[in-house]
Amino acid sequence: MESKRTAAGPKNKVQCRENDALIREILHRFINQLNLIFNILYFQKQFSRESCCSASLQSSQKRIKAIAMVYEHLDRSQDFNRVRFAGYCKSLLAETQATANGSRRKIALKTRIAAVSLDVSTAVTCGLIIHELLDNALKHAFTDDRRAEIFFGVQARKDGGLAITVSDNGVGLPPEVQWRRSGSMGSFLVNTLSDNLKGEVTVDVSNGTTFQLRFHPSPEIVPAGGVRPRS
Repeated sequence: MESKRTAAGPKNKVQCRENDALIREILHRFINQLNLIFNILYFQKQFSRESCCSASLQSSQKRIKAIAMVYEHLDRSQDFNRVRFAGYCKSLLAETQATANGSRRKIALKTRIAAVSLDVSTAVTCGLIIHELLDNALKHAFTDDRRAEIFFGVQARKDGGLAITVSDNGVGLPPEVQWRRSGSMGSFLVNTLSDNLKGEVTVDVSNGTTFQLRFHPSPEIVPAGGVRPRS
C-alpha cells in the first residue's frame, strides 16, 4: 500500500505541473486576445475623424487594459483562482494616472491598500470601477491652482466586507449634478458594476469629492498570504 502511495506521488506532481502549464497557456492566449482588441480600437481611433468617437474609443481601450491587467497579475501568481489585489491596484493606479488625458499638472496620489486576495470576477469588476472613479478625478477634479491630491484606499472591514475609496481635494461636484443620473458611460458602469457586486456607492462632497464602494465579496476575502482569519 505504501509503495502505491509513493508511486502515485510523482505522477500527481507531473499532472499538477501539466495542469499549471495548460492554465498558463490559456491565460496567455486570453491576454493576447484582449491586447488584440486593444490594438483594433487603437487603429480604429486613428481613422476616426470625430473627436467624440475618438475619445470613446480611447476610453474603451483603457477599460480593456484594466481587465487585461487582472489576468496579467493572475499569470504571475501561484494561485490561478485569486488575484493579489494590492499589487493589481498599484499597477492599475499607475496605468490610469499615466493615460489620463485631463490635467497635465502634478497630482499627488496617496494610497492605503489592504493586502487581500479576490476571485478573478470580483477583481475585474472592482478594477473597472476603480478605473472610472480615478480617471474621472484626474480629468475633472482640479480646474484651479490648488495643491492637487487624490487618495485611494482598500480596507478590509470587520464585518467581512470590503471598502474601496477614491477621494480628491478638488473642486467637487456641482450642486446641480446628480452623478447617478448624469447619463455618462462612466457613471453607468459604476452603477451597474456596483449592483453586480450587490454593493453600495456613497458620495461625499463636503471636502472635494469622495466615492466609496462597500460590498461583501463572494467568495469571502482572503488575506494575500492565503490564510483566512480565525472566527
